[in-house]
Amino acid sequence: DDIAQDVEQLHFCLLSRQGDTAYVCAIERSWLEEILAAFKAHNMKVVRLLPDVLALPLLPEAELSAAKVGDAWLVRKGLYQGVSVEEAWLPLLADSPWSRADNELLSLNAYSPLPASCSALSEQWAYSETADISGMLAKEALTSPVNLLTGPYKPKSPVWKSWRIWRPVALAASVLLLVYCASAFLQIRQNESLAQEYRVQSKHIFERIFPGQSRIPTTSYLKRKMQDEEDRLFAHDAGSSPLVLMEELSSVFPAKGELTLQSLDYDSRRAELHIQVQSKAFKDLDTLHTTLDKSFVVDQGAVNRSGDHVSGSFTLKRKS
Repeated sequence: DDIAQDVEQLHFCLLSRQGDTAYVCAIERSWLEEILAAFKAHNMKVVRLLPDVLALPLLPEAELSAAKVGDAWLVRKGLYQGVSVEEAWLPLLADSPWSRADNELLSLNAYSPLPASCSALSEQWAYSETADISGMLAKEALTSPVNLLTGPYKPKSPVWKSWRIWRPVALAASVLLLVYCASAFLQIRQNESLAQEYRVQSKHIFERIFPGQSRIPTTSYLKRKMQDEEDRLFAHDAGSSPLVLMEELSSVFPAKGELTLQSLDYDSRRAELHIQVQSKAFKDLDTLHTTLDKSFVVDQGAVNRSGDHVSGSFTLKRKS
């Protein structure tokens, strides 16, 4: 409850909280900053700082751990308690309430030879020979959860140092991602525009095929109606289907020339295709008759002249 210095001169660190009990460590700010500055001057980064007494290992069979470091003895009690005393004070520490429970002396494991003044405590205080006390303390410190470097003294994450290196790459990646998103957005807009054009064309074709129906509630409805119409057209014999006949007609009908197709009619009962054509000369009709005769059974109708044009009709039927 009492401290020997002003609160403003100390750095406090909460080690642990267990129920209503909190374990707090206080360290002088000026000393801490001096130590950190000394390490920094030698390009050494401090990532963990803990009381030396909490670096003592704890054994399951001993309630206290102790070791002599320099001229002082470090004595640890539990996870977050410990004291540093001079060697002459060890008997006094053994008689204090801090080293006892129900007036019974707590067991202790010492990693350094106990002084002669503690020989009477040999039953409860045992000595375990350790060759390298400094190495033992360092090993325990590496696994300890305690770190007094909190608040303003907390080590900066190495991520920030790495960020300086990778920042140009991250910026370039961000620019690339932005360009990609812009390109994808434009592509989506173009696809939507193209889809809208297709919808308009589909509606126009639908209205021409089904003059009495102009409302298309859904895309699936349009597809279903068009499929039904296609099935209806192909319901005839595959060879006499109007679509097959017109496809063959398109392959033999001259793409260029003086001939003009004026009308086209299909007789489903007789599987015949009737066409009416117009030209400027009779010879064009004769040439067309010869060409059609290669793929169809042709029956030519009457030929009439009107002004500068000659018109004629043909009845086509697919050859067997």
